[in-house]
Amino acid sequence: MLLGSTILDVAIGMVLLYYLLSLICSTINEWMANLFKLRANTLSEGIASLLNDTATQAVIKTFTNEPFIRFLRNRQFPELAGLTKEFYAHPLIASLGRKSKDAQPSYIAASTFVQVVLDLVVPRTGATQPLTPMEFYNKLQAILADPTHEKHGLAQMLLPLINQTDLDPRKAAQADTIREALEAAQAAFFALKNDESSTAVAQVARENIKLIESSLEKVEAEIAISWTQAQANIENYFNEVMDRTSGWYKRTVQKILVGLAILLTVLLNADSIYIANQLALNPTLRAAAVTIAQKTVAAPPSAPGVGTTPLTATATVTSSNSLTEPIHQVANTIQSINEIGYPIGWKAMPPDLGSWFLKLLGLLITAIAISMGAPFWFDLLNRVVNLRSAGEKPKAEATK
Repeated sequence: MLLGSTILDVAIGMVLLYYLLSLICSTINEWMANLFKLRANTLSEGIASLLNDTATQAVIKTFTNEPFIRFLRNRQFPELAGLTKEFYAHPLIASLGRKSKDAQPSYIAASTFVQVVLDLVVPRTGATQPLTPMEFYNKLQAILADPTHEKHGLAQMLLPLINQTDLDPRKAAQADTIREALEAAQAAFFALKNDESSTAVAQVARENIKLIESSLEKVEAEIAISWTQAQANIENYFNEVMDRTSGWYKRTVQKILVGLAILLTVLLNADSIYIANQLALNPTLRAAAVTIAQKTVAAPPSAPGVGTTPLTATATVTSSNSLTEPIHQVANTIQSINEIGYPIGWKAMPPDLGSWFLKLLGLLITAIAISMGAPFWFDLLNRVVNLRSAGEKPKAEATK
């Protein structure tokens, strides 16, 4: 039983170490993501892809050809061009960014995207009435027919989504014909209304108007339903592309996290094999680790969630203390590591090749463990601490 307790305490000590180190890396990772605007910049790439904006895509491709930029991106994203620039200049999008120079939003709702895209096709100014669905559809057809039009790519994106619905130009022509018939019927009715000898005919004309109005309402309702479905198709397409864009963002963030994990592991000489051996041999070290682990589980620090929030979810607004908060969190985490007394740091080099092999293996294990992220290790820490607590006998029962 004592051996089992020792093994569990060693496991707690190792899981706690991985959690604390990964918390440091995750905090630095979040700070870098905010500093280099990774989320907003990745969203810009996704929007350029959505809009088929070849101008901005060409700028981004040239910009990301630099090796360092491919890994981390520049703090200042290249100036947007073409449709993407027009998209971000729209009042609905501009209002989402922070009030600072070149600030771009890190989150755009699907419904907002649809509204802005529709405005891009036919910009509205002042009290201009919006186009009817069929007028909008015909406008897209005209743009698509002109390969030199600046919004040709946008029409290529929108028309297939609209064509998946029952929106049919023939319905618009049918509605126009019915409107003309309604106007003619109303004119005939008003001509008969003041003629007392034509009361019966006027009654028939009134019933005829009702039938025509009913037919018109039916056709207009069908067009409205098709238009609503078309907008839903655009929203769904936006969400699908944003899911892929979130994947780009997560992969970029994961690369940074792996790099930070390797750097931190080497700097601290956090050798998993050596630390595990020391935990097994030193009961004082194990006790200190278990105590801190229990405190951590009871009152966990806020673990950064960078890379885990999709771009279709509302991003947390960075506070004015975004530069100092990560420093405080890292300092507190390092204090916890020092309080436990983990045997880390470079005090002596391995004396032979075999020792170097074990050293590199231990460092590799630590780097891989850290790169799995703080949320994973906190969840595991919670489980093993609860397992240890469940295995302890009450003191009153133990003294019997």
